Amino acid sequence: MAGELRLDDPLVSPMFGELKGLAPITLFSSTRDILNPDARAFVKKAEAAGLTVNYHEAPEMIHVYPLLPMPEAKEPLKMIEDLLTD
Repeated sequence: MAGELRLDDPLVSPMFGELKGLAPITLFSSTRDILNPDARAFVKKAEAAGLTVNYHEAPEMIHVYPLLPMPEAKEPLKMIEDLLTD
């Protein structure tokens, strides 16, 4: 749901926004994440705009897997913590 905004509004989806000038992006996705095709497309768009993208794709994980209490989340969660504290 986008409320009164169009689905191609950059406030609804960053795929439709201007990316130039953004700081480096770290993105986690997974092969079982429903948004995985969008994540891959966003990475291509960001790289084409000259951005630095650190893309991490985990096999067979679901959406937001780094935040879930499971062994596979330990390493990506540490990476997120390191990014936020540097």
